[in-house]
Amino acid sequence: MVDLTGIATLILVFVTGYYAWQTRNQLSIMSKNMKREQQLKEYERLIKKMLNLVGPLFAKKTHGFLFDATESEPSRYTTWEPLDIEYFDFWDNIKINMYLGSSEIVSMLNNYFVAKDDYWIARNLRGYSQMRKTFEATPEGQQKKYEFDIKKTSLYSYIDAEYTALLREIDCIEQELNLR
Repeated sequence: MVDLTGIATLILVFVTGYYAWQTRNQLSIMSKNMKREQQLKEYERLIKKMLNLVGPLFAKKTHGFLFDATESEPSRYTTWEPLDIEYFDFWDNIKINMYLGSSEIVSMLNNYFVAKDDYWIARNLRGYSQMRKTFEATPEGQQKKYEFDIKKTSLYSYIDAEYTALLREIDCIEQELNLR
């Protein structure tokens, strides 16, 4: 006579094995999807960082009015000069998007802002607001200009390195995700 308990147990073993195999396959698919979603989020973050922080800094770093100590300090409230408007639009957007950057770039930018503010404050307090070359001929002016130039040069170097690294990271993720 046929042992129904044995046959039922054998069927149950096969069905359980099949479900375990299917569960393993499903977990594998879910794991791959989660990894892809994480890569897509990282890609979006890197693109946002490039478009809103590093890219504009890299593109405009040679724009003297935005980065250098100019003949006169830009004024937000007393003029509607196109360059002044561009100056504040640019730096306001950079400051708004600094959260996208690493602690290093935030620190570099803050150091640059402090050095630039120190330069302008010293120049304005000494009555040289419209006489950059005269101020820079004084010992204090030379020191403030030197400190400002050091911070600006450091920022430039970091922007170049960050831009190159960011391009590489974006390219790597695009290749992994076949986005090209």
